[in-house]
Amino acid sequence: MSEKTFSSSPIRILLIEDDVAYSQLIGGILAQEKEPPFSLENITSLSAGLERLARGGVDVVVTDLSLSDSNGIGTFAQVRARSPSVPIVVLTGLAG
Repeated sequence: MSEKTFSSSPIRILLIEDDVAYSQLIGGILAQEKEPPFSLENITSLSAGLERLARGGVDVVVTDLSLSDSNGIGTFAQVRARSPSVPIVVLTGLAG
């Protein structure tokens, strides 16, 4: 079995989530992980998240589909359009 090696650079995660409880939950889960290291930046609206993505330096986006300024699959579509090469993880409590 080979040993896993990780870069010393943290994986830069942009969390677009307006629910404080969910943001804290995700932050707490990631804080428990030591390898690989994570850097979590929380943005609370889609518009601010899109502005942040435009500056670059994000390795992965974690977004809720239900935000104060966007709702549903359109949220995902806007994030994808802004940064098509950045992986996106969708969190949602929406049924369907």
